[in-house]
Amino acid sequence: MARIPWRPQHGGDGDPRHREALRAAVGAVVECDPSPLGDLTFHGIRDLADRVFCSADIGLAKPDPRVYEFVAESASLVPERTLYLDDTESWVEAGRRLGMRGHVYDTPAVLRRHLAELGVEL
Repeated sequence: MARIPWRPQHGGDGDPRHREALRAAVGAVVECDPSPLGDLTFHGIRDLADRVFCSADIGLAKPDPRVYEFVAESASLVPERTLYLDDTESWVEAGRRLGMRGHVYDTPAVLRRHLAELGVEL
């Protein structure tokens, strides 16, 4: 089975020690790939999210606003109290249009600073 290659901006080269910078009390991962759990497990980051939403299962793909609405409703998220992280600007912007706070992911250090600005300490 082919695995999605790790992108350098995700932190190192997929080293699971970098995942600590991404921990959150509740996480939701929306992925278009039909085998996201295998890819997340392969990269050692499966446990970052309490629940994984696969857009292939939803039948829609980011940045369709219905994906974000489905996830928010299914996970009982209040958009204004939700931080949407992604490494694709247009997908983050789609979340922002629905009232979510958005952050384009770059590196663990930048994410830590952004979270600190929001009052979230890691």
